[in-house]
Amino acid sequence: NVSQILLGRCASFLFQSLLTHVLDFSGLFSDHQYASAALRLHNMILEMPMPYFCTNCNQFICQNRKPVHQDVHLGCTVSHPELSSDRIWEVATNDGEGRVSLYMLYTGPAYFVLNENIAVSEVTYDCWI
Repeated sequence: NVSQILLGRCASFLFQSLLTHVLDFSGLFSDHQYASAALRLHNMILEMPMPYFCTNCNQFICQNRKPVHQDVHLGCTVSHPELSSDRIWEVATNDGEGRVSLYMLYTGPAYFVLNENIAVSEVTYDCWI
């Protein structure tokens, strides 16, 4: 059925759009001419599988290799252009004002704090996706 195919494509497009945008459907539900189609679209979108939620960057859409946010959480795995890329680096402290300190993970309980004053803008997420 052509209308089902068209409705499915609309639902897929809206689902992708809703990942990064807020859409207002309230006008469609209040107009009886569009309410049925809007409700079917809404139900189709709700049945679609949710995308991967990254547990490292705590973002709905993974931010791998993108600059960290100022509120980056402690223990988040990150990278820095001047640090060895074959090591695992985590956020040790975050002052909430754009400065973090990082530590390199070892197999034992010890860690090494690299720097107490790294600008958040120089650090990127290093998610294992």
